[in-house]
Amino acid sequence: MSSRLWHMNADFEIELSDTSGAYRRLPFFDKLNRRLAPHLLWLARPGDALLLLEPWSEHLQREAQRRGIELISP
Repeated sequence: MSSRLWHMNADFEIELSDTSGAYRRLPFFDKLNRRLAPHLLWLARPGDALLLLEPWSEHLQREAQRRGIELISP
């Protein structure tokens, strides 16, 4: 099985529907992405990686290590 890279993008439908090609993410979605991104750990399997902004909580780091999931900062 190949590894996967997980990244939270809560506004992908809005981004895809913007036909002007000049979509700019609203601050609301940045906050939502930061809040939801750690929950992707539930979907990841050993060998996967999560792309998350730092700082990472101690709990997130411990849980990722326990599950064999790498944390990556953009």
